[in-house]
Amino acid sequence: MSPVAGTPGSTRTILEAVRGVYGGLQLTAPGLLAGRLLSHPLDRHERGVARVLAGRQLGQALLSGTRPGPRALVLGAGVDLLHAASMLGLGLISRRHRRAALTDAIIASSFAAGGAWAARTSAATAATKTTTTTRK
Repeated sequence: MSPVAGTPGSTRTILEAVRGVYGGLQLTAPGLLAGRLLSHPLDRHERGVARVLAGRQLGQALLSGTRPGPRALVLGAGVDLLHAASMLGLGLISRRHRRAALTDAIIASSFAAGGAWAARTSAATAATKTTTTTRK
């Protein structure tokens, strides 16, 4: 069953699809997006770090599946917030990596916000279905 745009299932599916595509791009071509977002190309070390972080994104997308439940979405949002916080910390202490770290913090925060929103709409939909089923 394919999700219909605007339904909570579609939000969850789209979120994890975007996460998977982003992770896949970063894993296979870590300099592709960075070249467009940063003022310098990634060095060898930075490409390695980008690939590790991409692996986390892919792993999270695969573990969440195509229709993650509210708990998985909340847990994923928490992981994304921790990632964002670590990147903010790096941005504060490393002038050289500041732009990349802050860019990554924004991306991680966006995934966290999307995950939290999808979890909330998913939980609300589940509660509505339970209430409707109980009334019948």
